[in-house]
Amino acid sequence: MTLKRFFLFTFSLTTVLTSFAQTECDTAEFHKLINNSYQCRWTFFQLTDTITGTIIRHEKQEVGCGIIATASLTIIKTDTDTIRVIGLCNQDSYESGQKIKIIPQNEPSFQVWIPSYYDVVDKNTNKYFTRSNDFDEVILRTTWGHLIVIN
Repeated sequence: MTLKRFFLFTFSLTTVLTSFAQTECDTAEFHKLINNSYQCRWTFFQLTDTITGTIIRHEKQEVGCGIIATASLTIIKTDTDTIRVIGLCNQDSYESGQKIKIIPQNEPSFQVWIPSYYDVVDKNTNKYFTRSNDFDEVILRTTWGHLIVIN
């Protein structure tokens, strides 16, 4: 199987599996993120300037941009807030506690895959959701940005 066919098969399979996942919100505000059941609660905002902060948690994107667009997801504590930063085509690794600079990025006009997993919410009914991490319901302010480690 060629690499292109493998990615197309994986993309198709994930799309089908994701379609069976429950969504927590009936009227989700679709911000071009394909695979997170909690994104409708997130409050998206546009950074107007570069800011700095400290990484609390980073979800690395294992698949690079290509046939599909992908992004990493990072929870960052700034001087005044704790935010989620989605980094388009970012496959870099970061550690908790690292100081980081966040450069504004515009929200893309196309769909983007972020790191996620299936979480069974009710074991009796097997109702499940897709989530990215334990902060999905806690940290709501979300933006797009490019991350640079501060040495």
